[in-house]
Amino acid sequence: MVNYSGIASMILMSLCVILSVKHWPLERYLKGLDQQYRLHKYLGISAVFTALFHWLAFLSDDFAMDMGFVAPKDETFPFWKLIDVLGDPAQLIGEYGFYFSAAFVLIAWIKKFKYNVFQFTHKLFPYLYLALVLHMLIFLK
Repeated sequence: MVNYSGIASMILMSLCVILSVKHWPLERYLKGLDQQYRLHKYLGISAVFTALFHWLAFLSDDFAMDMGFVAPKDETFPFWKLIDVLGDPAQLIGEYGFYFSAAFVLIAWIKKFKYNVFQFTHKLFPYLYLALVLHMLIFLK
């Protein structure tokens, strides 16, 4: 469940990135730039909520392993040694990426922020997206 929710979140974020480029065929298909921006907004909100579900599924997975409901991973498989080396930094990247994504969505959602703050967070998002892609590539099984 953890992998599926993470993949769903990355698909939604990827669609947001595609919509933010403003392709004219997409604009024509969606019948205007305002519809494209609206879809971008709702896909971004959905991506953050699926990332929240991904984070909660990760926490419940550890809890289920600690309680003995789920068998622990097989440590003899060589792939897990690589994950142990890269896993901690990748986990931090994913966790902070989720926090920043949630903050960006809140800044976009709350109308009290000035436009330049909104614009600045949207200029930072491609870098955050690439960091989250790195997180996904390390943990994808």
